[in-house]
Amino acid sequence: MSEALPTALIFRRDLLGWSETFIPRQVRHYLRYRPVYAGLSRVVGGADLEMVPTSVLADSVRAGRLRSQIARRVGWYPSAWIRRLATWQPKILHAHFGPDGLAAMGLAKRLKVPLVVTFHGFDATVVDPERMGSSRTRRRARVYLKKLHELFSYAEGIIAVSQFIRECLIGLGCPPTKVLVIPLGIDCDEFTPDLPTSDPRVLFIGRLMEKKGCAHLLRAMKQVQTHMPSAELVIVGDGPLRGSLEQQAYDDQVRVTFCGRQTPVQVREWLIRSQLVAVPSITAANGDAEGLPTVVMEALAMGIPVVGSKHAGIPEAVRHGETGLLSSEGDESGLAENLLQLLGDHSRRHGMGVMAAADMRDRFSQNRLVERLESLYDRLQSRFD
Repeated sequence: MSEALPTALIFRRDLLGWSETFIPRQVRHYLRYRPVYAGLSRVVGGADLEMVPTSVLADSVRAGRLRSQIARRVGWYPSAWIRRLATWQPKILHAHFGPDGLAAMGLAKRLKVPLVVTFHGFDATVVDPERMGSSRTRRRARVYLKKLHELFSYAEGIIAVSQFIRECLIGLGCPPTKVLVIPLGIDCDEFTPDLPTSDPRVLFIGRLMEKKGCAHLLRAMKQVQTHMPSAELVIVGDGPLRGSLEQQAYDDQVRVTFCGRQTPVQVREWLIRSQLVAVPSITAANGDAEGLPTVVMEALAMGIPVVGSKHAGIPEAVRHGETGLLSSEGDESGLAENLLQLLGDHSRRHGMGVMAAADMRDRFSQNRLVERLESLYDRLQSRFD
């Protein structure tokens, strides 16, 4: 990438969680901006940052770990790190997730650049702190919600990954004129249709937490396997509910394989080997909801119909009856019926898959969406100057 390009600092306090591959996938499609990651600490075994230049506070200055902890708690950044970041001559600071947007405000002020924040899901949907778990978590949620109005006021640009998230942000007080919907998109040249598999395999990909709805999927698969014993469920991902989900599957005698974390290459192989992708997301007890799950776009781009729920941004990507089938949140019988319909109908699956791949290329091409993002950078930069 040309050194003459203006720099966009991509900020995440922790660079980067293993489930956050959607950020590098967006960054790799930048054409008119040079991306540089900035964060407080580095995640061991996290997502591949793909050789993009990186500046991590914990690694960059004397007593870096201690100073990164101070920055995390009070938002104070040492001048030595600010000077290091300034050497890149950044023109924009783009933070992912609302809490990171709050943390990035101090950086943007010190660097004198416009701040853009992308909201992905929980950061716009967890609106009732009293439904959170521990007292510490509830306290943090209260502080976060109280400070959101400062972020909405200060940030030059607010991005929602779906129309659903945009509506949530407006409900939280974000000016409608400031929040723009730019989905993360999908690389339609990387995720392309392959030869269909003959194995009746349903694939789930995601972090094993309440909002992903995996417990409902297991109960639906029990119904599916009663009528179609050869049907198999594969669960790719890890998370706090893995143990309880494995116990549930054992107790209910559901034929399922838990694969744990997989590399992007392995995930793509599982997609090729599956007839359907299940996305049974629900709104968690604490209000946590999806934005628009990346796996939905990956599956559809590869010509694999999605069977999921009418939840958050999922219906914005899945055309019910055309590229997949959707049922109400938590409707296990409806989910099972939709899975059985498509597992037993090769012709319908194929027709949906062809339409899905074309629809993703038309509406969710990452190249096109990154072009919109960089145009937003241009506008904000010119106004800020």
